Amino acid sequence: NSLEILNLSGNRISTNGLASLAKILAKAETLLELKLGDQHLEPKGFKIFLEGLEVNKSLTSLDLPNAHLDSATVKLLAKSLIKNTRLARLNLSNNNLGNKGITPILNLLKKNEKQSLNNLDLSGNGLDRYFAVFLARIINKNYPLRFLNLSNNCLGDLGVTIIAKALANHNFITGIDLNNNNVTDIGGFLLTEYLTRNKQLTEVYIKTNLFSDEFKSSLPQEKFL
Repeated sequence: NSLEILNLSGNRISTNGLASLAKILAKAETLLELKLGDQHLEPKGFKIFLEGLEVNKSLTSLDLPNAHLDSATVKLLAKSLIKNTRLARLNLSNNNLGNKGITPILNLLKKNEKQSLNNLDLSGNGLDRYFAVFLARIINKNYPLRFLNLSNNCLGDLGVTIIAKALANHNFITGIDLNNNNVTDIGGFLLTEYLTRNKQLTEVYIKTNLFSDEFKSSLPQEKFL
């Protein structure tokens, strides 16, 4: 009854296993963090699992990295989070969902003001500049995200510039990871121009990109990591 963290990553949980987990979630009162990454979560079982997530009152962190999710399962996840507004941290990294697959989560943030999600990991999902346009709209609404991980995607110079421009006057985000996004000195320069204005934003991870040594050395070390 006092379990707070449950790590079931890499366990090849069956449909029956996910159904059992749904029952646990429905009754759990102390469980704060659940990890289900590095396995193939079957759509049928995942749908049952989400029924438990919908009614859970304790969970604040859900990790689903490399869980072989697709656009249909993420759509179901977003639907369940309309009812579960307690979850603060969601990790969907390395699912290769693409822009379309991530869209239900962005729609959730855009439409549901009661959401508590403030830490979102979308790294390794093949997101590009078109995703950046949609994300910028969410940021411009001043949705209260605190940390956003977009590393290991395909945003490029244009994508990171679009995001940085939206973040220039955002009042909530304090950290963003844009590493490994094929950003050159051109995009890096524009990004730093916009993000230097934002005093709330204190951690910007960008150095693992296509920057020259000269550009890297010019970055303010206290903010651009």
